Amino acid sequence: MLAIFRWSLGLFRKERELFSNYSRAHPHFFWYLGIDALLSVGIVLGGFALYTQRTSDTHERSHLGSATLTSEALIKHVIDEDTDAYWLGSISTAEYSINNLQTDIADIFYRPKGSFGDGGKQFLYEVKTYKNQKAWDGRTHTLLATANTETIAISNAVTIRINRGSMKGVIVTFTDRPEIIGIAYPTPQSLEAMIKNVESLEPIQ
Repeated sequence: MLAIFRWSLGLFRKERELFSNYSRAHPHFFWYLGIDALLSVGIVLGGFALYTQRTSDTHERSHLGSATLTSEALIKHVIDEDTDAYWLGSISTAEYSINNLQTDIADIFYRPKGSFGDGGKQFLYEVKTYKNQKAWDGRTHTLLATANTETIAISNAVTIRINRGSMKGVIVTFTDRPEIIGIAYPTPQSLEAMIKNVESLEPIQ
């Protein structure tokens, strides 16, 4: 950094021997050294502060991924974090968790009330919002297998994809919105039940 500072002032030609024994007696040597030290400390402290802030944010979001939330707390978190997330609305028998560590994906779980002590294994629904096609393409998906996949137009604006072999999930795409939504179930569902859930989808805002 000292060399960069000297170069910016055009002092290389005048101070070629700055790092020699003679240069230590130069009247500007300690002045340059002091400025270099201040700049270095400032950059280090600034970088540390930025790292600490990011670590704090990640810790908080990670914590929410394993915490039980009420519907009100879930809505507040999504709005506070400016997260693009869809859900099925509030269900009186459910509590919620959300993982939005990745800014382009929001993963919301509906869990039976009082079930969180099992480590979050039980769930009623998982509603996963991919912000756009790029977010979807950048991930590996296990919800749909290549075999027995069927595409169904629910309306002019909504299309779903299901796997007839498992019937444990549905992928939702819109013609007028960029998001792609995945709804997963712990057990096989009827097509009618999945369509009903799709029609209940709404953005949290």
